[in-house]
Amino acid sequence: MNDHSKETGRHLSLVETDRHGGDGTWIRPARLCGRATTFAVPAPANENDHQIDTVLTTQLPPAIQTAIAEWASHLKNQTWLLRRRAIKRFSESFADNFLAVRGHLSDDEYDSLVELGRTCLLEALDDGTPISDTHQARAYLESVHESHQARARAFLAASAPAPTTLH
Repeated sequence: MNDHSKETGRHLSLVETDRHGGDGTWIRPARLCGRATTFAVPAPANENDHQIDTVLTTQLPPAIQTAIAEWASHLKNQTWLLRRRAIKRFSESFADNFLAVRGHLSDDEYDSLVELGRTCLLEALDDGTPISDTHQARAYLESVHESHQARARAFLAASAPAPTTLH
């Protein structure tokens, strides 16, 4: 177990060398139930305190970091509706690529890799500006980072229509 897994209690994004004598790297998906979280304190309302304690992307192999950066650069000028759809496709493709390399993943491992791919792409797209769109907020709700989720919940709560009363 390394420092990251001690912090979060999960093996979400540990990079290790190939156990079969190869020189490749693997990302070990989560093996424990529940969602991985970071220990960020949620910012009040929609103040974008953009600090994430554990940036998952930096723990990935350079080739994967490059792929995430390329996807993010292509999505920067798209609406959040299109970004959400692309993030979903990217994260499933991310997990499918690991499945092709490993040959077998449990459902939990596969779901964990989908979450990892989604969160890494959201990290790359998060430019520190306040959430301004419900599609952006919904995408952030699906991140494993508590700070993303808290900002999304704050935006959705602030933009929710006021309850009306009929007499």
